Amino acid sequence: MELLNTAYEQVIVTDIVREEFKKQLPKFLLSAKCSKADFYASLCGEIDPGEASVICLGKEISDSILILDDLKARKIAARLGMKFTGTLGVLVKAKKQGLVPEIGPYVKKLLEAGIRISPKILAEIQKDYP
Repeated sequence: MELLNTAYEQVIVTDIVREEFKKQLPKFLLSAKCSKADFYASLCGEIDPGEASVICLGKEISDSILILDDLKARKIAARLGMKFTGTLGVLVKAKKQGLVPEIGPYVKKLLEAGIRISPKILAEIQKDYP
């Protein structure tokens, strides 16, 4: 979480993501709600409510970068012409900014936690950031 605070100028989570997290989130995370209920509802037919709320809010905030790991959500964001990254993208940004010495230990923790990373992406990360 702290990487988000230092790597990005401002981080906004949706109320739905805050509720899904089920733990106290750091105070630096701002919270907002998508105001386009119809758009949100249409997205919920395709993806999880948390991802749907992120995409919905992202459409309301110009020049936003969404953090999405769900493949379906990423495809929808791409189709809508939105900019997005994922957890690994956040780690790469943090590494480039000198906020972490190496990415490997974080990737290992993600894998141990059961997070799926495509073999192709994993190989690229390991090649570029050993």
